[in-house]
Amino acid sequence: MGKTVMVGTTPGKDTTTLLFSGATADEIADRVGVFMTARGYRLESGNKHQAVFGKGSALAQAFLGAFINRQKHNITVTPDDGKVSVVIARGM
Repeated sequence: MGKTVMVGTTPGKDTTTLLFSGATADEIADRVGVFMTARGYRLESGNKHQAVFGKGSALAQAFLGAFINRQKHNITVTPDDGKVSVVIARGM
């Protein structure tokens, strides 16, 4: 298999779309999972192609509100015309 390359980005207000070539959707989804885990996020729901990654305690945030650092991102990995699209959306 060739080298995986990011060939485009589309930023938005609450989402960012990354476009990759040189890998399958499964390979990119695995790499996204490793990337998020290495930064302290954990898979809270979904699967590797349609995932919700979170960092921090949802229960603590419910009780203490803004005093708790809680981050959540919805990530969707799909094949897109010979490339792979990764959509990252704010989940909070």
